[in-house]
Amino acid sequence: MYFALSKLYFSFPQLISDIAKQCVDVDPSKRPTADDLFEKFYQWLINLTDSEINKQIKEADEFNEKQPILNLQILHILKLFIQVYY
Repeated sequence: MYFALSKLYFSFPQLISDIAKQCVDVDPSKRPTADDLFEKFYQWLINLTDSEINKQIKEADEFNEKQPILNLQILHILKLFIQVYY
């Protein structure tokens, strides 16, 4: 998933975006529970080397590293957020 903030472009994993959207769904019954999130994150953690989330993190990192220097502050914030999933 790619986002533009003014003319700054950055990317982060689609799987994380999907979960974030679910967490703020207008219908509370469609939001994941804490147990659901724990299970999802745990599965990512134990299968990190061959997981889709790992692939998406690497793709986002590669895209973000090619962006102009002005993106460095945004990238720093994103990397702090994404490190939770490493």
